[in-house]
Amino acid sequence: MKNVGLNTIPPVKGHIFNLTINLVCISLFYVFLGGLLSWSMWRMFPKFDADWEKQSNLYQLTDVAVEISLIVIVLFWITYMVNSFVPVIHMSQGLESYVESFGGQTMFIYAVFIFLEGLDDKLKHVYHDFLGTKQPA
Repeated sequence: MKNVGLNTIPPVKGHIFNLTINLVCISLFYVFLGGLLSWSMWRMFPKFDADWEKQSNLYQLTDVAVEISLIVIVLFWITYMVNSFVPVIHMSQGLESYVESFGGQTMFIYAVFIFLEGLDDKLKHVYHDFLGTKQPA
């Protein structure tokens, strides 16, 4: 299969060092921002515990929806702003979107969820509760 047509991948020849540095810089930036967002959300939202589980379905659903919405909105605006900083070190224009897509956004989501404890448990609880798949304790 040749690298031709609409889905042509830009060549990295002559850009490997700059591409690598850009990936490292953008990943570190996003890990910092993802950690900051996680910390902020940890301070703003109730933790997943027995008290949270006792709340109404509407409360639980609203909590989860607001947390997810906040993550998506912040990710969009951070990505929008970061696009003006990429590349940190010059490289081909065709590779810029790859740095942002694979180096940046992926790392941001990873950082948010590795530091943000409880949202995954809340999502599972709401999912099982609404679908009736929760096993009795």
